Amino acid sequence: MLIKQECRYWTPGSPHWIVEQDAQHSWKVQAWVGLLGDRIIGPYFFEGNMNSQKYRDLLSNELPGLLHGNPIPMDQVWWQQDEAPAHNSNANTKILNAMFPERWIGTGGPIRWPARSPDLTPLDFYFWGKVQRIVYAQAPTTTHNMRHRIANVCAAIPIRQLQQVRRLIRKRFSFATE
Repeated sequence: MLIKQECRYWTPGSPHWIVEQDAQHSWKVQAWVGLLGDRIIGPYFFEGNMNSQKYRDLLSNELPGLLHGNPIPMDQVWWQQDEAPAHNSNANTKILNAMFPERWIGTGGPIRWPARSPDLTPLDFYFWGKVQRIVYAQAPTTTHNMRHRIANVCAAIPIRQLQQVRRLIRKRFSFATE
C-alpha cells in the first residue's frame, strides 16, 4: 500500500514539544513517501506546494522509477491517498485508474476512504511522527540538511518495525470492518 500524507499528530495528551522557527530565513521541505510491504518507497522531494500537475508528474514520471525492483507484483499493489484537491483532479484519477485498476483508495476512486482516518493510515499513525521526532531532535539548518536527515531516517528504519506496522494495520482494518 502506498500512502502520502502531511504530518498530523493524534495524541491523548500534549506531546510537550515546540519547533522553533527562524522567521527571518523561512524555508520548507516537501516530501512524498510510500510504504509498500516491508519497504519504504522514497523519499521523493519536490519544490513548493503540491498541486495537481506536480502530483501527476509524481504518478507518471517518478513513481515507476521508485517502484523499480519492487518484489510485489504491480497487480497486487494498492494505492491509498487522502482527499487533498491536488490528488483528485480528473487527469490524476485517470492515471490512477490505469496504474491501479480497481485497486486504489481515495476520493473519486473505486474504494472510498473515510475522511480523517489516521488510525487506518500507517504514514499517519507511525511513520511521519517517528520521522519528525528524529529529524527535529536537533534543529535543521538548511533545506539540504533537512532532506539529508529525512532520507537518513527513512533508510534507518528497521524492516522488523515495518513488519510490526503491517501486522498492526491488518488488526486495525479488521476492527474497523467488524
